[in-house]
Amino acid sequence: MRRVGWWALLPAMILTRATADEPLRHRFLALDESRQQLLYVDETNPAADWAVKLRDRYRDLQLIGARRVLLSATSGYEEWDLDRHALVKEHADPRLAGTATVRRLADGRTLVGCNQKGITFYELGPDDAIGRTVNLPALNTLRLARLTARGTLLFGANTTKVFEADWNGIVKEREIAGSQHNYMTLEKPDGHLLVSAGYAGFLAETDAAGRELRRWGGKPEPAALSLLRRLPGAAQRPRRGGQLDGSWRGRQRARRSASRVRRRGPRGVAVA
Repeated sequence: MRRVGWWALLPAMILTRATADEPLRHRFLALDESRQQLLYVDETNPAADWAVKLRDRYRDLQLIGARRVLLSATSGYEEWDLDRHALVKEHADPRLAGTATVRRLADGRTLVGCNQKGITFYELGPDDAIGRTVNLPALNTLRLARLTARGTLLFGANTTKVFEADWNGIVKEREIAGSQHNYMTLEKPDGHLLVSAGYAGFLAETDAAGRELRRWGGKPEPAALSLLRRLPGAAQRPRRGGQLDGSWRGRQRARRSASRVRRRGPRGVAVA
């Protein structure tokens, strides 16, 4: 029997994959930012594919249980039911203007990152009341933030930097040489970072201090890595090893965008 499990990938993808000895098949959710839509794609059953139109260009998403997905909105967040393809909750607050990224915690709190007054993060209680906030006025251009094992916020900003912050301010700053508006940074269990380097067109693994250990893609890039051209936007470490990464491939006619997903084995070699 074929087994498939869920995986979350950025900038808005949730993937599934078969076991290692079977043909690779994906099921994923994708946020098509340019066309303003949420899509579900099932390579095991294409007839089950669906798409819903969104109100604006949303950027972040997270599976939150109970068959719901959390989406960043322009001033807060939305929750969508995956079975009914329907909006079931909306939280909009003008104080959250410029929302770029959202994360739901296990205890029901929601973290919201906004491009306002530099960069500002808000912590919402389960009742959506604003609790802790931190404003980082010297920073700009937030894309996606993720949590470290320590509970700190990890994100790119200021063109070539990756920052780690808590509710008191910046904890650590790392320079990612050659990057351009880092889209997302993930911390691996060994403390290394996976950095999607934005318009620089590469995905890098660095040590905890930010020193580059290896790179995929780049400009000019090898032909074999052409999937990373323009803007790698996503990366994820599945439990069974290897790596998933996605990329934005530029705009086609009528301002339509195209994206691709690639899976890499434990040594970083593309396998799908």
